[in-house]
Amino acid sequence: MRKIVTCLVASIVIVTAGIGLALTRSVEAQEPSFTAASIEGSYGFYFEGTTDRGAINSVGVFVADGNGIITSGSEVVRPTG
Repeated sequence: MRKIVTCLVASIVIVTAGIGLALTRSVEAQEPSFTAASIEGSYGFYFEGTTDRGAINSVGVFVADGNGIITSGSEVVRPTG
């Protein structure tokens, strides 16, 4: 089973076995709106956004333990401009 996490600015979409579950993140509180048990296992992600250095694209992987802890991961950040 392949899991893909897509982050676009402040929203997260998780696609598992063809079923999409859209989750949003509170920008003010910087806390995810999903429960810790919602995210478990290995995930790939894509992030597109803007930082103080300009626009960025980021792709990588992480492993979540089901308790809200990211246990490992790597990230590649590429400027879009």
